[in-house]
Amino acid sequence: MRFDESAYLDSEEEMQLIEDFIRMVDGKGTFALSFDYDEEDLIFLFDHFISEDDNLRCEQVLQMAETKYPTSPDIMDCRARLFASQGNLSKAFDIINKALSLDETNVDLMLTKGKLLLQLKKDAEADEIFKQLNDPEDPYLYGTLVDIGSAYRAMERYDLAIHYLEQATRYTNERDNNEEALFELGIAYEKADKKKSAEMCYEKVLDFNPYSKQTWMALGYLHFFNGEYAKSTEAFDYAYTIDPQDTSCLWLKANSLFSDMKFKEAIPLFEEYTDLTGETAECYNFMADCYMSLQEMEQAKEMYERALRLDPDNLNTKYCLCELALQRKETQEAQKWCDQLLAKEPNNSEHHRLQAAILYVSGQFDEAKRHMLRALEIDPNNKYALYALATDCFEIQEYVEALSYLRRAEEIDANLENLSLLFALTHYALGEKNLALSYIAQTENWHETKKAIFLEFFPDAKNDPDMQNYF
Repeated sequence: MRFDESAYLDSEEEMQLIEDFIRMVDGKGTFALSFDYDEEDLIFLFDHFISEDDNLRCEQVLQMAETKYPTSPDIMDCRARLFASQGNLSKAFDIINKALSLDETNVDLMLTKGKLLLQLKKDAEADEIFKQLNDPEDPYLYGTLVDIGSAYRAMERYDLAIHYLEQATRYTNERDNNEEALFELGIAYEKADKKKSAEMCYEKVLDFNPYSKQTWMALGYLHFFNGEYAKSTEAFDYAYTIDPQDTSCLWLKANSLFSDMKFKEAIPLFEEYTDLTGETAECYNFMADCYMSLQEMEQAKEMYERALRLDPDNLNTKYCLCELALQRKETQEAQKWCDQLLAKEPNNSEHHRLQAAILYVSGQFDEAKRHMLRALEIDPNNKYALYALATDCFEIQEYVEALSYLRRAEEIDANLENLSLLFALTHYALGEKNLALSYIAQTENWHETKKAIFLEFFPDAKNDPDMQNYF
C-alpha cells in the first residue's frame, strides 16, 4: 500500500490529528487507548514524528499500529525505518525482508531496502533495486525518484543523486510543481561543488513558493560559504521575516553582517538575539569583536567580561581581553590575562607572541625577542610572530634579517596587514628604491597615516623626485 499524502493536504486537519494523538498517549485527552486510528493515520503520524527525530512518539505510534495491524507490511516498514534511524541496521534489514516476503512488489518496502543496502555499503545491490524502481508506469514515480536521489545524496554519491533528482524535476506533478525535487537537487549540486546550479535550483523553488523558509535558509548558507555576505544577509532576513519565531534565522543574519564587516548593523541583531534566547558567551564575544573593530574599547571590554562570567574557562575570551589591554597599553592587565593563558597552554605559539608584545611595550626587548622566537619554534608559520620579529629587526636596523622574516610571512599570507608597508620601508632603508616603490604601490589604502609612518623613518623621502607621487 502506497501512502497517499493527498489525504492530508489540510494542514489544520494534520495538526489536529497530531495534537489529539499526543494528548491521548500523554493521558491528557478524553480518548480511549483503542481510539480508532486507521492504518493511513498511523503511518502519517509515524512519518511526522520520525521527521522530527522524536523516537519516543514513533515508538508510541508503532505500539498501537503493531497491535492493530500485526501483519501489515507498511507498519513493518515503519518499524524498520525506526531501527535504521537508531543505527540498528541488522534488525531493520531483517524486518524489511520479512515485510517483502508478504508483499514483494511494495515500492515503499523496496525503497527502504535500497536505503538500508546503501548504509550497509552494499552499493551494487542497492543500485539494482533503485534501477528496478525507475518505472515510468508508476503513478508515484516522482516521489520515488526524490527518495532515491535523497538516499544517494545522504551517502555522498552525488552523481547518482543528481541523475535521479534531475529526472524527478522533469516529472509532471501539478501538486507541488517539482518543488521538493528542485530543493533536493539544489542540495546535491551544492555538495558536488556546483554552486551556480544549486543557486538556480533554489531560485526556481522560490519562484514556486517565495515563502519557503528552508529554501531561503539554504540559499543563505550557499551565499555565506561563497563569501557573498550581502546576499546571505538578505536571504536570512527573508527567512526571519517568514518565521520570526525561528531565532536561528536572526543569528545567521547577524553572523552574515559580522562577516561582511558591517559591525554597527550586526550589534543590534546580536542584542535582539540575546533578548529572545537569553545570554550566551558566544553572543557576547561576537558583540565584543564588533566593538573592537569599531575601536569602541570600553564596550568591547564590557562584552568580553560578560562572556567570561558565563564561561570562565574560555581561553579565547581571555586572549581577546589580553589583546584589548595591550592595545590600551594596560600592561599589568594584559600580563594578568597572559599569565593565565600560558599557565593553561604553555606551548601555544600565540600566547608566547602576546607575552613578547607585552614585554616589548614594557621595554624588555631581549626577553620579548626570546618569547617571539619561542612562538616561532612552536609554530614556524605564525605570521604575526614573523611580522613582529621583522618589525623588531627593522627598528634596530638589521634590515637583511628583517627581510628574511618578511619573506617568510609573505609566503604564508601576502595580504597580512601592513606587510607591504614594512617591505617598502625595509627596501628603502637598503637603498633599493625601485623595490620600495613597488611595495608602496601594493600597499592597500596608502593614506595619510601610512605616509606619516614612512616619513617618520625617512623624512627626506618627500623631497625625492622618484617618491613625490606618493607623498
